[in-house]
Amino acid sequence: RLSPAEASEFARRVRALRLGKLPGSGGAAGSSAWAQAARGWQLLGCAAEGRPAPEDEEDVNLQLQRATGSNFFATGDPWQVERELQRSNKLAHYLFLSQHPEMPAQRMQTAQSYGDDLPKVLMVAEKNSVAKAIAENLSGNRMRMRKGISRALQVYEFITYFPPAGQKCKLMQTAVMGHVFGLGVHPDDDKAARGDYSKLYNARVEKIVEESTAKHKVIEHLQELSKEAEYLVLWLDCDREGENIGFEVIGICREDFPADDNIYRAQFSALTEAEMKRALQTLGRPNKYMSMAVDTRQELDLKIGFSFSRLLKHCLLDKAREKFYRDLTKITYGPCQTPTLWFCVQRHKEIQDFQRQTFWTPKLYAEVPGLGCCEFHWDQDRTFDPNQARDIERLCRQSAAAQVIEVVSTSKSVRRPVGLNTVQLLRAASSGMGMSPVSAMHAAEHLYTSGYISYPRTESSRYPATFDIAAALREQSYHPN
Repeated sequence: RLSPAEASEFARRVRALRLGKLPGSGGAAGSSAWAQAARGWQLLGCAAEGRPAPEDEEDVNLQLQRATGSNFFATGDPWQVERELQRSNKLAHYLFLSQHPEMPAQRMQTAQSYGDDLPKVLMVAEKNSVAKAIAENLSGNRMRMRKGISRALQVYEFITYFPPAGQKCKLMQTAVMGHVFGLGVHPDDDKAARGDYSKLYNARVEKIVEESTAKHKVIEHLQELSKEAEYLVLWLDCDREGENIGFEVIGICREDFPADDNIYRAQFSALTEAEMKRALQTLGRPNKYMSMAVDTRQELDLKIGFSFSRLLKHCLLDKAREKFYRDLTKITYGPCQTPTLWFCVQRHKEIQDFQRQTFWTPKLYAEVPGLGCCEFHWDQDRTFDPNQARDIERLCRQSAAAQVIEVVSTSKSVRRPVGLNTVQLLRAASSGMGMSPVSAMHAAEHLYTSGYISYPRTESSRYPATFDIAAALREQSYHPN
């Protein structure tokens, strides 16, 4: 056990270790740094074994000889000795490192520089979880994680064959946090449209950095990595929004990629190993027209939302305060949300105006030879007339037997279920499991990043040809429920 003084000294020495950076080889500062590193390893070894720390170099050699039972550590190759002691004797290992404190730092520097002589490829996904899944699948879980400028975004590095380069490359997989930029009206045009809201439709728009982007230094993170890279591969989600985010990334890295020759787009529909490897082998080019469609939609949403929100505020704010609450400060209009709200209001009125009515559904149960008890339904299904219902019941009870006039049989076939698009998915989750749209999409995103389903935000109900449905179902066949 270490005494309090030794424990304090141990903590101070360990904090002084900077294994990723070698101290200077000359001068008093360099000698002092190596002496602190050596003493730190001595204290670490003795703390692990509960022994008192050695007093001098002679004491270190003596403890090493006792721990190993021989003197081979003094004559063998230091790297081979260190590997052998690491496997067999913790105390001897730490004491040996105190005699060679530069070895861990040199090993770390070697690991960090591994692959630096290879071409580098910057790969960008839409979120951290997707970036990690891509790196795991392409590297076979043999990757190294490091931090960049952004503390919120990881960089996964591994070496594999990169088809456009025709050789092995060092791949750097990172991510963004959704859209990097938002859209805003130019301040001068916004001010000029205060009195006439229709002027907003001719206003200039400009890209503005999202608050979360600036907070987490996403732009600086990408620019730092792009300076190292010779190729850029976009692994954004395969929809219009993903394509638009991809061109935002291209704009950020444009200084290091002035031409599009080394910019590629990965097309994938599921985060499975087979799909990731296929996407890497069949890289395409970004589609600028899909990105332009998103820019157009964003501009329309912005201008329609701004103009109608200001019109509603000008015309209805005072009345809305009287009807709802006095602290109301604005009324906003959404090009999608407000029309949808109309449907919700209409449905609410229908529910409020609904009048409950009693109805009867006549059914007859009879014993049929060879079939047993069968249920027969009235051909008119239901009636709201109680007298008619009682007449039907009386006639059935008075009859001792029923006569079968005609037998008609039909055959039905149930088609295999097709894939769900986003709307059908949300509808099925709501009616079948009572899930809200937010909960359903959160669960779908989790299943997608786990490789169980294809990309959930889609307008298609057809499975992609590359998605292995049988494999996904096979994994679920062992589920207890």
